[in-house]
Amino acid sequence: MRLPGIAYLAAQAGVAKNSMWKATGQLKKNGILEGGRGQNHRIVDTDPAKLQAILKEIESDRISNEPVATLSGYRRIADMIVSDIKNGSIAPGRPLPSLKELIYRYASSYRTIRKALVYLDTHGIISRHKQGYAVPGLPRSRKKKKVAFFIITDRNFQFRPDKIIGSFCGALEQEASIANCSIDVYQYALFEDEMRFYNRRGEPCPLIDSDDIFGYAFAAVTPERKRDRILRTLSHLGKPVAIFDAIGGWKMPQVVHSHIFQLFSCTNSHRCGLDMGRYFLSLGHRQIAYISPFHQASWSKNRLDGLRQAYGQWHYEEAVKPCILAGPPEIFKSNRDTALEQSGFDTLKNAYGRWKRNCPPYLGQSLDSYFDFVFPWQILPAAQFQRRIEPLFEQALSGSRCTAWVCCNDEVALMAREYLDRHRLAVPSDISLAGFDDSVPALHNGLTSYNFNLGAAAHAMMDFILTRSSRRRQTHGKTVEIDGSIIERVTTAPLKDADVL
Repeated sequence: MRLPGIAYLAAQAGVAKNSMWKATGQLKKNGILEGGRGQNHRIVDTDPAKLQAILKEIESDRISNEPVATLSGYRRIADMIVSDIKNGSIAPGRPLPSLKELIYRYASSYRTIRKALVYLDTHGIISRHKQGYAVPGLPRSRKKKKVAFFIITDRNFQFRPDKIIGSFCGALEQEASIANCSIDVYQYALFEDEMRFYNRRGEPCPLIDSDDIFGYAFAAVTPERKRDRILRTLSHLGKPVAIFDAIGGWKMPQVVHSHIFQLFSCTNSHRCGLDMGRYFLSLGHRQIAYISPFHQASWSKNRLDGLRQAYGQWHYEEAVKPCILAGPPEIFKSNRDTALEQSGFDTLKNAYGRWKRNCPPYLGQSLDSYFDFVFPWQILPAAQFQRRIEPLFEQALSGSRCTAWVCCNDEVALMAREYLDRHRLAVPSDISLAGFDDSVPALHNGLTSYNFNLGAAAHAMMDFILTRSSRRRQTHGKTVEIDGSIIERVTTAPLKDADVL
C-alpha cells in the first residue's frame, strides 16, 4: 500500500511536516515503510503485534498531534505542556521532566523548549524549582474552607447521582481534601419559578454565602431553564464558579459571561471517538458499527463524528455503520411505567407484604429498599431498555460484516456482549467490543473502554476555584477540554490477516 505525501499526512494528523518526517523515518527504521521522499513511501510490513508496539511507543513518547495552525513554535509547545498538565500526564505538585526528556517528548529543539518554559513561568502555569521547573499543586488552606457543589435533585430529593456525576463527585471530594477543603453538596429544584435548595439528606436549606466558602462547582446536567436560573443566582455571589459540562453542547447564558465562570468538559467532544477510531484502525478493523440508543444527545453525535473522522483520514469514509435511535428521550422515560405494568409488580409487592408480616422484622426491613427502589427503578427498566435496543444489535449484524462494535457507553456494550453470547459469537475472536465511561462493571467484565479522566477534570476545576484571579482570566471564554485514554482489556484484539495501519 502506498502512502500519501508528507504534506497531506501532516495536515491530516494536525502536526508539522518536520514531525511527520521524523515519524516516517522511525517507521522506516522499524521496517514498516520503505522508499524515499514525497509520494514514494510504501507499507511493507503489516504484522499486527509489531505495529501495535510501535503505536504504543509513539503514544508514550507523546509525538504531538495538536494543530499548529498559527502558533509559533514555543507557543505550540507551551500549549502541549499545559494540555499534559490538565490531563495529569505531568503531575501537579511535582517537578517537570528534565530538558532532555522534554526535547525528546515534544520532538523539539532546546531553544524552543526553553522559550516555552519561560513563557509558562511568566504566566504562572509553572514555577522555578531548584535547577528546573515544577507544576504548582493545589494551594492548601491553613483554615479549612468549603466548596459548594450543585446538582439537580430527583423527585424524592435524595442524593442519587448517575454514574458519571457520582464518579466526578468522588474525584472532586478527593481533590478538595488535598487542599484542606470540604465539599458541601447542594441539590436544587425549580418550583413555579422559585429555586429551592436541599442538602444531601433531602432536607430544605438556604443557599448560604459565607466567608468560609471559596467558590462553587456546578454539574450542568439539567434542562436549560433551570441551568440559567441557578447560574444567574450564583453570578450575584461574586465567587468563582467551575461548571462541569456532562451533557454536551452547553453554552452559558449571556448574563453570566464573567471571569468568575469557567466551563470544563471531558465527555462530550469528538476527541474520544477519534481516539477510539484510531485504536481500532491500529488493530486492523476496517468495518465497525457504532451503537447508540441515545443519539438525540450531542455527546453521542460527537462520538460518531470522531469515529468517522478517524476512518476518513485513511479514506474509509463508509467504514462506520451507525446503528442508532435518534428519537426524543421521552421514549425511554416510559421504561419504568411500562415495565411495572407488564410485570405485574403490584401482585409481587402484595405477596411480599404478606410474607413480611410473618418474618422477623430485621429481615423485612432489609428488603424494603429493594422493593421500593432497586427493583422498580433499576432492574425492571433495565430489562425493558434492553428489549428496546436489541434491534440495534440485529442491525449491526445484518448486511456488511462489521468486525468491531463501538457502543455509546459501557452499559450498552455489556448488553451487546450478552446478545453476542446468545448468538454464539465469541468476543473478541468474532467481534471486538468497546464502550465509553470505564465503569466498574466494565472492569469486572474485562470490557475495553474509554476513561474520561474525571480526576483531571476535578483537579482543573478545583485549581480554577482556589487560585488567584489573574490565573483564572487566562482561560476565560474557552472551554477547558480534558483528554482521556483507552483502557484496553480482553474484549478487543487485532483482526486476523488484516493490514494494520
